[in-house]
Order: sequence, then structure tokens, then C-alpha cells
Amino acid sequence: MNIELRQLEDIVVAISSNDGRIIGFTTPDLDNAVSSISQSVAEFLARSRQSVLLINFLKPIGHADDDSLSISDALATDRMVHSIQCLDIIEVHPGASSPYVFADTAQLRQVLAQYLESYQFVILQLGPVLTVTATTLNPLPIGAACDYVLLTCKPGSVRRQMLRTAVARLQAARCRIAGVVLNESGYASVGAQIARVCGWILWPLPWLRKRVQAWALTSELLN
Repeated sequence: MNIELRQLEDIVVAISSNDGRIIGFTTPDLDNAVSSISQSVAEFLARSRQSVLLINFLKPIGHADDDSLSISDALATDRMVHSIQCLDIIEVHPGASSPYVFADTAQLRQVLAQYLESYQFVILQLGPVLTVTATTLNPLPIGAACDYVLLTCKPGSVRRQMLRTAVARLQAARCRIAGVVLNESGYASVGAQIARVCGWILWPLPWLRKRVQAWALTSELLN
């Protein structure tokens, strides 16, 4: 993960000023750092003396011993691990029946809401929206149980159309999207780089410079 402290602070300020307290982190596809960013946000909040429960839904579906557990059992307090002061973590180990169990958004919301009596924030680490497989939990019904969802995107690897599709699927599942987190600081798209270079090379030809820069900055292929 490559995220600056200032950007992390901005995310925390946005979360703290929002009414919602159950927050999901997800991504359009696999090439993003949901785990790292959400963990960093949870630790930042905890070190600010705000109690946080972090729930990891990223584990692959396997042959879990507790495959038949209900949502309340899978997220029970005896499954918590204390990380640092003000931060507890639950690792969900999904089994074959877990995709059906965690598809019950209303029940999941009820269980998560109970934790708000003990924690100021509940943060969920969710799998990718567009690459749900037989070994991953579908993030859509879980995300719908959150107050809102934050999308993490790596500039250059997530195209605009991919992001639009991910947003459309989240909205169709009634997930509230609060924002997008870019997990690479100082990034400039290929289009922006071309526009910057053209500003120097084509300086004597302003009419051509403007045309090339406009094309580079508006091209979906380059941005």
C-alpha cells in the first residue's frame, strides 16, 4: 500500500464527521489494497482513542469447522482478537454455506448494530465487487448492511468504465457509496503526463498544443 499520512488523516476526518458508524471498504477488482487501507484507518482511529471493531470478510471460502454457524455465531465476541488499545478484530473464516448465510442483509445489519453499543466504529473489509468467485464472499449483501461503503482504487489499473460498473452494482444492491480512496499518492495518469509534456514540446504551436492536450486529458483510454 502507498498512502500518505495526510490522506489517511483526511479519510479519518471524513469518517468521524459522518453520521454513519458501520463502514465497508471494497474495491472494483482484485488489484487493490482494501486490507491495508482499512487496517490503517482502523489503527488511526484506535490511536485517537476511538473504539473500533474491524471485521475481515476477505478470507477465501474453505472447509471451515464452523460452516453451519449463524451470522451472530460467526461474529460472536469470543472470536475477537485484541490488536492494540481500542481495536478488536474478527476474522471470518467462511465455509460452503457462508455465501447464503451472509446474503441475509437484514440479519447482518442487526448483528452489526449491536456492536455499536460497545464500539464507536465497525469497519468491514470486503472483497472485490467485479470479481466474485466461488471462493470469495459476495461483498454486495454485506456492503448493503453498512451505513456506507468506500471504494479503494489504484490509479492506472482501474479504468473509468470499470469504476462505473462497480458503482452501478453497488447502487443496485442498495449500498450507499460515500467516496473513493486512491491508494497511490502523487499519481498522474498517462493522459495527464502527455498533456504536461505537450505543454513544453508544442509551446511554439499553441493551436496544436491545445488540441493534443484536450485529447490527452479527455481520453478514457489514457485516464
